[in-house]
Amino acid sequence: LKSEKITRHHLGREKFVEERCETDFAPDGTPLRSRGTVQDVTGRVLAEGVIQRSLHEKETLLREIHHRVKNNLQIISSLLYFQAKKVQDAQAIAGFGEARERLRSMILVHEKLYNSSDLSQVDFADYVRSLVDQLVHSSADASRRIRFNVEVAPLALPIAAALPCGMIIVELLTNIIKYAFPDGRTGEALVRLTAAEAGVSLVVSDNGAGLPADFDPETTRSFGWQLIRNLTMQLGGTTLIEGEAGTCVTVSFPRQPMPGSSPPMNPTPVPSVAAPVSARPGFLPETG
Repeated sequence: LKSEKITRHHLGREKFVEERCETDFAPDGTPLRSRGTVQDVTGRVLAEGVIQRSLHEKETLLREIHHRVKNNLQIISSLLYFQAKKVQDAQAIAGFGEARERLRSMILVHEKLYNSSDLSQVDFADYVRSLVDQLVHSSADASRRIRFNVEVAPLALPIAAALPCGMIIVELLTNIIKYAFPDGRTGEALVRLTAAEAGVSLVVSDNGAGLPADFDPETTRSFGWQLIRNLTMQLGGTTLIEGEAGTCVTVSFPRQPMPGSSPPMNPTPVPSVAAPVSARPGFLPETG
């Protein structure tokens, strides 16, 4: 038997003791002898208390940091909104809107972490569903014409992986909303996330117009696709682009980002594989 309890020293001080007891029994169950120890564990208990208080203080501080980062990003988003009100050019207004969507993906990560019991990881399934809902609701026309399906396996990711992955989803869904279904066409889009020991696979696809015949992900000057490429590099991942019926982009990456994998200012393109594009009309993934 083992137990801990508080005792009071003869000078009035409290101390913590750990009692251990062991009893030997005869074959008929009669107790024969008992032996035990009483050990003063006050130092250990007090040290554990200090560690617990320190951990609680650090968790509180980290939660406050996530809250403040989220608030600061919301301020930037509001500034972009009011700045967009002052311009008349349709392309500039669209650019401001896309920048705000990218910011919202960052804001949502910090909001999820602030409200989470685990400050080191994001419930990615919940994050993706919230991200898709947020993006769809910001485009009333898209919500009427496009059916969005989300299939996400239960998965927890550190913020270093969740944030770039969320931004990739925003970029690809923005492309679908803008280009996949021209002239008021209707269709479907899919966001699927699967996880295995080897890593994570993110698929964003649609049954829309497809890619143009001359699209090359390695040479396109589209800001949106360059951002996807850089974020994939940050994840230490690869991309596969297919366009036989609509467009399907698969991003595969390890659960933990590669050490030192933040992209340089002018990164080398991430290895990408594109299916034949000779019959692909229409959809050019360009968000800026």
